[in-house]
Amino acid sequence: MYETAIEIIKILKQKNFKSYIVGGYPRDLYLGIESDDIDICTSAKYEDLKRIFDEIENNKYNSYKLKYKGFEYEITTFRKEKKYIKNRFPKEVKYTKSLKKDLKRRDFIMNTLCIDENERYVDLMNARQDIDKKIIRLIGSKKRIEEDSLRILRALRFATVLNFKIDKKLDNAIEKYKQNLEYLSFDRKKQELEKILKSKNAKYGIRLIKEYKLEKYLRINLKDVVVTNINGIWAQILTDDSYNFNKQDKKEIDKLINLKEKRFNLYDLYKYGPYIMSTVEEIKRQKKDIEKLYEELPIKDRDEIKINFQDICKVIDANNSNIEIIYEDLEKQIIYEKLKNTKRTLLKYIKEKY
Repeated sequence: MYETAIEIIKILKQKNFKSYIVGGYPRDLYLGIESDDIDICTSAKYEDLKRIFDEIENNKYNSYKLKYKGFEYEITTFRKEKKYIKNRFPKEVKYTKSLKKDLKRRDFIMNTLCIDENERYVDLMNARQDIDKKIIRLIGSKKRIEEDSLRILRALRFATVLNFKIDKKLDNAIEKYKQNLEYLSFDRKKQELEKILKSKNAKYGIRLIKEYKLEKYLRINLKDVVVTNINGIWAQILTDDSYNFNKQDKKEIDKLINLKEKRFNLYDLYKYGPYIMSTVEEIKRQKKDIEKLYEELPIKDRDEIKINFQDICKVIDANNSNIEIIYEDLEKQIIYEKLKNTKRTLLKYIKEKY
């Protein structure tokens, strides 16, 4: 992907357009971190790019999606931005031929490092100096945070993932404008929070959110949170239904919310499996050997019960609702080893009880 990006830059260079890989990829490459997220900035405008490349789409907010040789890149034209609206989006955009002017519209110094067509670093704002010092500094004044409240969460995400510190000016800006996070969409909040909470350095990110007292603006509660898998963390920190999840994640989170308030039992382990129950026990700070307990269960699925629907109907005159009750009863009797899982034993039990 990197080699193909360099090829794109060389093509644009041949057409007399300045072009560079910019942002996170050069920073991560300098740090020795693998990445496959490559952004390109260029003096070429959308009309120019359309003439040069076959597959390019004009997205919102003056960025373009370029597909080239099986890879996809975000590409933007050098520009200046003014008068942000809704604490997020620039109202005025003016194109420029200057790379430095384009870099000045960005968020943090460390993200201004570029790579040119010869694979050399282009560092017009001393980004490598900040990266070496492991510090996150704003470009320009504290107003950059007022312009776009997403930059608060980006700063915390970078600090967490890269294990960097936040400099004093940025620290003051976050404190001054943190209430603007209320106006940020919950989808964007979720995207940034998940990058923080999934990080191996998540405890640091959680501490930063607490220190800045951002919980009320994010509608989460980080008190006593235990770092586990991402849905396990969401099950601990959600305070209402503000955040959207896909059906599978929502179902899993709801299970975890319910189970973390219950005492552990083998039937729940059978019903929900070792992954869910291990997460629950982590949240509760318990140290049960869930995998071992699961392996020792007499059955792990209803299909393992030695009688079927037809067998049950031969013994009793059961409607569908009774069948489900009987099956759950059999599962519990077998799980707790009150009944042996044999056809004869189970049919006798059903006949006597039902």
